[in-house]
Amino acid sequence: MRIIWPLLLAACGPPETAPEKGTESSDTALRTPTWHEDVAPILAEHCSGCHAPGGLADELPWTTWDDAALAAGWIAETVSSREMPPFPAETTDRCTPPFPFVGDTHVPADQAAVLRAWAEAGAPEGDPANARPLPSPPSFALPHYDRELIPPQPIVVERRESDNGKVDDLHICWAFDLDLTEEAWLTGLEVIPGNDQVVHHVRIDVGTPADGARANDQGWWPCEATAFGERAANWVPGARPYTTPSGSGLPLPPGAHLVMSVHYHVPTDEPQEDRTTLRIALTDQVPERIVQYLKVGNDAVRYEDGTGLQPGPNDAAGAEFVIPPDTAGHTESFLWRVPESLGPVDVWLVGHHMHYAAVDAVLTVQRAQPGPGEPREVCLLDVPRWDFDWQLFYVYDDPEGQFLRLQPGDVLALRCTYDTTAANTAWSEVMALEGLDAPVSLQLSDGTLSEMCASLIGVLLEP
Repeated sequence: MRIIWPLLLAACGPPETAPEKGTESSDTALRTPTWHEDVAPILAEHCSGCHAPGGLADELPWTTWDDAALAAGWIAETVSSREMPPFPAETTDRCTPPFPFVGDTHVPADQAAVLRAWAEAGAPEGDPANARPLPSPPSFALPHYDRELIPPQPIVVERRESDNGKVDDLHICWAFDLDLTEEAWLTGLEVIPGNDQVVHHVRIDVGTPADGARANDQGWWPCEATAFGERAANWVPGARPYTTPSGSGLPLPPGAHLVMSVHYHVPTDEPQEDRTTLRIALTDQVPERIVQYLKVGNDAVRYEDGTGLQPGPNDAAGAEFVIPPDTAGHTESFLWRVPESLGPVDVWLVGHHMHYAAVDAVLTVQRAQPGPGEPREVCLLDVPRWDFDWQLFYVYDDPEGQFLRLQPGDVLALRCTYDTTAANTAWSEVMALEGLDAPVSLQLSDGTLSEMCASLIGVLLEP
């Protein structure tokens, strides 16, 4: 099972400071690109943090011509298809998001064309004397943090078998006392998984001293996949550290604890050790807007008003969340109506969560009463090529800070698509890893061998 984690994703993205405009050769289109003049700067800008010694993909280092030339065709193909660097959100025929996304790592088309031309020419090295300066590797680490919250000691998690022979996933919780005597606001959070082989996801909630009292003498307790209070953050493979929009924050009352619930999946018989850590940024300045998180999906109930789980193409009767075995193109859909109690809110963050049988997800909003010139339906996020290892949360790049407004009565619509055939290599690999030699149907659960269909939406409210 290939699992890749969030902070290292930064190494595959754009640099903090882009190269000065005009440094590219104006005659690149008139000559054959070479490594030193054209290709090395592109790979340094977009790929050097991962594909370098000590990086996430250091088995494929591309910092020298000798190494990169061997992979020239693959580099050109995956960059042109936008598979690499990983940034699964796309603008498609069915979806044009209301704003671009912060930190979009896709390589510009003109640079992708240079990589293709270089590969087609046989990946020439060129003259080292003509080498251009290389941009520094980027960083998406939390730019500032006030606290580092570390479990008192590591925990050892072990594979367990249930009565039906399937591997049980584990949920372990820690509660960190923030020692707050007055209200504060959370403005940034970074999750650093201690063991990227077993941490499936992490949820952070705003808890109380009573939650802290649950812990054993090692600082943790076994917990269910449930909430302990207001959601403060989620982390999934591929997620980056987040900073709330300027002038906003998530409230933390006096005495607040942060409850970190870690979902572990142990795919081997060998015990695994983990010590997942949090870094947080705080402010005591009352924000102009309050951060809150909404969830669409993951509730296999159809409500009287028609929202909730929708009837699907393979449902036996009514609406049910069951993904048949050996089936391509199966969909599950959910509707969620913005309640009157929430009031108007601005959307600044969106993200999906599914597992290994998933291949596609799209989230839209259907406006109850569009304003003048507003469309009835707006697409918020399209991930047409789902990858469990790159489950980013996407922040809208809105320089005006107004974002997309949701009104009471608006309906959020989420559709997830699954493939349980051999064509879905991610699902086939998981089946093999878990010793499943026959197709199985999947139901809604947070277990790794089950499936989910959920979207997390970060919104801003007036205080």
